[in-house]
Amino acid sequence: SVGDNDSLMDALGHTDVPVEINLTNSLSNVTNFNVTGDVTLNMDKNMLTSSSSIVGATLKVTEGGSLTINAVANDYGFDYTAGGLSANGDGSQITVNGGRYGVSGAFGAEVSATDGGVVTINSGIFTSSGYQGHAVMATNGATIYVNGGRFGSSGAQSTVIFADGGTIVVESCEFSGVNGKRYSVANDGQILISKTFSSQKPTSVASGCSVSDNGNGYWVITAD
Repeated sequence: SVGDNDSLMDALGHTDVPVEINLTNSLSNVTNFNVTGDVTLNMDKNMLTSSSSIVGATLKVTEGGSLTINAVANDYGFDYTAGGLSANGDGSQITVNGGRYGVSGAFGAEVSATDGGVVTINSGIFTSSGYQGHAVMATNGATIYVNGGRFGSSGAQSTVIFADGGTIVVESCEFSGVNGKRYSVANDGQILISKTFSSQKPTSVASGCSVSDNGNGYWVITAD
């Protein structure tokens, strides 16, 4: 069990063996939470915040690390489990099972995967409030699997789910607070939307994108 910043950093230092961390209370001033090993983080309703009590701490996985977050979403306000989540580089992985996450700032993304990283979202609440922001973004060969959860982007000209050279597979989700479009694609990215989730052809798609039927149970959104 971990209940302070020093203990958390010490637990994360064991990168050569899998580590399971049970967070017993909320921690502040955790501005750069980096994972390079194999970490399971059990948080319940506890939170990781940066220097401001209302800003969630960033959780970043690199160097082929793996992070599984098991959390319970707080009900309202700025009580975020954490801030931005990102998996960077081949082999780097994040799995999210619950919690409530939020970011702000122009062009930002609540959940991002880059350069071959992989993110699997099974449940949770994910929002972005910045100008042209995104709840979920996959870039440069990365993949994000959306199996559940609630997603929104309230900033002007925002897109909730954005595949910028990566792939996003949507099996099931809920949209909330969409100020813009649900889906957008650029730079040879693609979004696959299960027909089980959306029996009708998706219409909330950014300009310059097309929707087709791949014949295997998915709508496919690509850039024109």
